[in-house]
Amino acid sequence: MPYLPEISPVPVSAVLAPRGNGSGNKFAKMLEQAKTSQLDSTNRQEKEQLPVTEIFQPLGDFLGQVNTMALQAGELKEQLASGEDVALHDVMIAAEKASISIQLTTQIRNKLLEAYQEIMRMQV
Repeated sequence: MPYLPEISPVPVSAVLAPRGNGSGNKFAKMLEQAKTSQLDSTNRQEKEQLPVTEIFQPLGDFLGQVNTMALQAGELKEQLASGEDVALHDVMIAAEKASISIQLTTQIRNKLLEAYQEIMRMQV
């Protein structure tokens, strides 16, 4: 078995203590600057981030509009089926608007899912 000398731990104060050439002070200053710059960048990132409600609010509004269109188309279909005075072309237009908006919503969801999966595949 090879001989391994015992290594005693060196206290941090001994590493950071000033020496005759001043290199210890330089290292301590650089370490302190790195810590403060990291804290500053973290604080800046926190300030630049929008609250989650502001980011997803337009998406929530869009989904609400899609839901409203689908409900209106359903109501018009029921009115037409029950024999109420509703123009057939209005029913068809409302149904197509609802269908197109649902297709758009599905495509948006697919793109968001693809983007999420791509981010998860990235290596750090």
